[in-house]
Amino acid sequence: MAAGSTRSSLIALAAGAAISNVSLSGPGWTPPAGRLQELRAQREHRRLAKKISNGEWREVLIGLKHTQHKFRRVERHDGTIDAFVEKIDLVGKAMMMGADLVANRPPLISTDEGFDLQREVVSAIRDRSHFDSLFHQAMVRANEEGIAALRTDLSGAGAVICLDDNEVTFAIGSRGPNMQPDVWERRWIIERANPASPKKPRRYLRVERHRVIDGVGVIEQEAYRTDSLEVLLEVSDLNRVALTEAIGPDRPAPPDISQTGLSRNLIVELANYRKDGVPRPRISKTALDMIDECAASMSRSSLAMEQHGFPKVRVPESQVDPKTNTVRFNSAAFVDPDKEVSYLQIAFDWDAMMTWLDKVMHWSLVQMDMTAGLLGLSVGSSGNADTAKKLRLQAMHTLTAAQRSVPNLQPPLADAFEIASAIESTLPLQGFDVGAVTVELRVEIPLLPIDRAEEQDELLRAGLTSRRRAIAEIHGESQVDAILEEIAEDEAARSRQQQAGIFGALPPIALPEPEPEEVAA
Repeated sequence: MAAGSTRSSLIALAAGAAISNVSLSGPGWTPPAGRLQELRAQREHRRLAKKISNGEWREVLIGLKHTQHKFRRVERHDGTIDAFVEKIDLVGKAMMMGADLVANRPPLISTDEGFDLQREVVSAIRDRSHFDSLFHQAMVRANEEGIAALRTDLSGAGAVICLDDNEVTFAIGSRGPNMQPDVWERRWIIERANPASPKKPRRYLRVERHRVIDGVGVIEQEAYRTDSLEVLLEVSDLNRVALTEAIGPDRPAPPDISQTGLSRNLIVELANYRKDGVPRPRISKTALDMIDECAASMSRSSLAMEQHGFPKVRVPESQVDPKTNTVRFNSAAFVDPDKEVSYLQIAFDWDAMMTWLDKVMHWSLVQMDMTAGLLGLSVGSSGNADTAKKLRLQAMHTLTAAQRSVPNLQPPLADAFEIASAIESTLPLQGFDVGAVTVELRVEIPLLPIDRAEEQDELLRAGLTSRRRAIAEIHGESQVDAILEEIAEDEAARSRQQQAGIFGALPPIALPEPEPEEVAA
């Protein structure tokens, strides 16, 4: 299932209680005043942070002019501007490493005792959704854009969890005690051919709303005529049309309202950090200013290297042809020492420039809760760590930030699997009891196998773990039984060898010959 797919949820098309042909007089629900304006501002910040993370510096500095520095030569450039926009992909690497710390090790997912069928279904949903890869993608998106939306849908094989695009899915309602929005809307534009004006297609704003009414989860489908490509419009100002007009007669239209059979929404929100219950992006506006300073320092260094690599030449004025403005070399240039040709080297204070660049790179990483050593950089006074323990010590503030996100991530992840398994239980021939799901994230810096083995060996010797858990940490849960069986076989073979060695060293015991039995005469 494609992430951010702009189509109706298949759950809305599945069998279930539905109410079709509702009144087209207006929207079924409208957001609070000013909410769409807030969402547009958040979207603008997300787009900018995503472009920076993707290394689109030409667009950020020149196209959007989002910089606090004055690049006069860039504004009057002659087409050669690469020296101004060369950057290290510092932000993108930091966002990826932040996701690695949380999602590189697959999370542990379990169900309550006695819910064996649900446990099997959760495992199937995990495999079917490619969840381990999906979760890493979600963490990269949450790092870059502040949030990631996981939505439960249906595939041909059953329920799946998919990652929605933040350009399509919006947390538009108020937040409840669990800090999750009570109303979600997926919005996208449909363009259809316009017979009256072939060059101007007809545009429709499609709205798919997820909310709970009187304790029952519903999905509402709406369509509106629009001339704009903007999706965050006040639908109360638009003309609502039938879904068949927007979708077309050749595609099945979902019911205007369908019930999900659950008492909660099918979409959950992931966020690394919340303040007053509201997600906060990893790259704040203050952090953007520091990243901009880092970009400016890199640009100045690139420009200095550009000028240093192409020095100017000083020649006597008598050797310049006034007609062509070119240099005429003659014998006087090689005989008269006062008319010699020489290069003019520009003197730069390289040490000061590199020191300043080093500092702003360090500050930028601190703003993003990232450690230079995790990215393979040696910034500031921190050298490259030569052991895992030293690297863990250097990265303590980064690990702390990753651990900070765990309480914000585990509950919605558990909700996503509870919702998906509950949806699966409503399918034909799939009835089973649904209980709570527990998700445990394992945050750590990447370790070599030998480092992980030494760590588990210390815990095992201290009596702080079991052999089974230690094997699971090193080789994975799926390999535990096979490895324990192999270890048991090796230990049994070693015991037989030891016994053979002990008994083989003793002299053989001579047993007396049995006397022949007397034969009766």
